[in-house]
Amino acid sequence: MDTMLVGNNMELKKFPLADGGELVCIDEAMLRVVERAIDFARSGVSRVMITGGSGSGKGMVAGLIHANSARRIQKMVKRNCASVSESLLESELFGHAKGAFTGAYRERQGAFRQANNGILFMDEVGDMSLEVQAKLLGVLDDGEVCPIGHDTPFKVNCHIIAATNRSLEQLVAQKKFRDDLYYRLAVHKLEIPLLRDRPRDILPLAHYFLKKACQKLKKGPIVLENEAEIMLMEFPWPGNVRQLGNAMEGLVFNVETESASAVDVARVLGNAEVRICPAGHSMPIAPNNTYVEGMLRRALPKIFSVKPLNIEHLTDLVIFRKLEIFEHNIEAVAANLGIPSGRVRKAITKTSNISPRQANSEAVSEIKASELNANAPDESSDPLILDALKREEANKDAGRKRIEKILRQTGGDIVKAAEKLGTPLPIFQHSLKVLGIRLENFKPKKSDGKIRLCR
Repeated sequence: MDTMLVGNNMELKKFPLADGGELVCIDEAMLRVVERAIDFARSGVSRVMITGGSGSGKGMVAGLIHANSARRIQKMVKRNCASVSESLLESELFGHAKGAFTGAYRERQGAFRQANNGILFMDEVGDMSLEVQAKLLGVLDDGEVCPIGHDTPFKVNCHIIAATNRSLEQLVAQKKFRDDLYYRLAVHKLEIPLLRDRPRDILPLAHYFLKKACQKLKKGPIVLENEAEIMLMEFPWPGNVRQLGNAMEGLVFNVETESASAVDVARVLGNAEVRICPAGHSMPIAPNNTYVEGMLRRALPKIFSVKPLNIEHLTDLVIFRKLEIFEHNIEAVAANLGIPSGRVRKAITKTSNISPRQANSEAVSEIKASELNANAPDESSDPLILDALKREEANKDAGRKRIEKILRQTGGDIVKAAEKLGTPLPIFQHSLKVLGIRLENFKPKKSDGKIRLCR
């Protein structure tokens, strides 16, 4: 495992793959998956089931298992069960004899024979027909594969990594997936969290993909502005890591300057219509941009009221939400967002001096801070908000435990602890204050020099 520094001194962990690629992450949720995958590989388990959303990195985790297994010398054979028709899938997996059917002009080994003494990665197994499932079950039980048109079976010895973005348990209940096959494939399970459920990965991965895209397209380095990073953090990422990588490549292709603004990100993510207001500073996003609307409904429920939305105002909205979470502690909010405390004070000052609605229909409607709670919906009735709050609390607990572990390792040395975490010292100090962690609890006890007698 290697590490690299990306934007804002965040340390991204890199795990090399056998094909020359690499799996990168920093969030504890994903690191736990990586650790378990490597354990599976080194222990030589023969069946692993990987589940996760589309684009979450199932293929990368399969590659990680292959790279750390004793079978890494042989190339991993890959087959996508959803990309070919049922008749072709049987031939792809099990092979066929020459002349077995119309168009079979030559013999085909099939994936199982190609992966003999190696690893076969079967993606999207939930899309297989019941007929193909029955034949696959026979191969797993007997360790033999009989190609179409052959009378004599071939012995095969290959480890199977299966993956799906569907709920196989639900498919079993609906009689669309064989329960006996499910139990044979899902001997060991790995569930990859969605990108929105591993928030610490979003910005480091964005900077990582941005750098790679700049190199690929032969362009100079591009810096993400603070508002752009806020947008990336709040976006739901239905396409997960794959969507983030494609978005960063699209950003590099479309941006002509050395920095990418929130407007640039909005264009790539939501295909938003962005209009420049007469003043030249307000840049509202069109009301039909469902990306912004959905983002605000999830992240900023108490202040989602009027449209269109101003990019600068979007930053203020995020600040207001954080002020609620951190009980109006300005320094804590600034540390959490990685912005100057003056920017937080500016947002508070603006809302106390601006009228509730701007006369210009193209500009953003401003809301007084005193009106926010009065217009707030009942959070207990919105499952999306409840889920977001639960994740926020879980992230705080995980962060507290990780900081306490590092402080124990460093004997309460705040400078060393901040360096190990890859966090700027002022932000680390604010984090300790917000989490209520006292340094003296981790410093070694000093002896008073007196001689103690054993009794």
